[in-house]
Amino acid sequence: FTGNTTAGNGGGVHSSDNSTPTFWNCNIFNCVAEGFGGGIYSETNASPTIQSSIIAFNFDGEGVYAADDQSLPTFICTDIYGNEGGDWVGRIADPDSSYGNFSNDPLFCDTTVVLPDESMDVEDCSPCLYGNHPYGDCGSEIGYVSTGCACGEATEPATWGTIKSLYR
Repeated sequence: FTGNTTAGNGGGVHSSDNSTPTFWNCNIFNCVAEGFGGGIYSETNASPTIQSSIIAFNFDGEGVYAADDQSLPTFICTDIYGNEGGDWVGRIADPDSSYGNFSNDPLFCDTTVVLPDESMDVEDCSPCLYGNHPYGDCGSEIGYVSTGCACGEATEPATWGTIKSLYR
């Protein structure tokens, strides 16, 4: 889920009342909600399960927002990081490594990705790759990722003027 925008809640995903969806190996990235939950919004009595997924760099809302105490998402081996409205906030408890959850930069090679068909590659030292998990191992990759660049070689957008100024 990349580059989604809504004038309401749930930029990437809006889990409706009484729903129980499961998200596995997903990237919810660069989405915008003008209401709550830049990444995921969980309505009353919704119980989404988010496993081995990345919820990162979403705007105008928390990474995940639970509407009330009856809306309790379950997270397993999930990285929630860099969301404009906060990561593990509100009713979404601090991960403290429980169930393999964490909050680390996934180290995407290219943070300008906005379309689903664009690469979601990560640096080879990403905590989301198998064997790099900060609290052990989740048994698989976290998110929909593959190694795309060496550690420290991520790209950042720049104008031609900025690039030219480096060589003067």
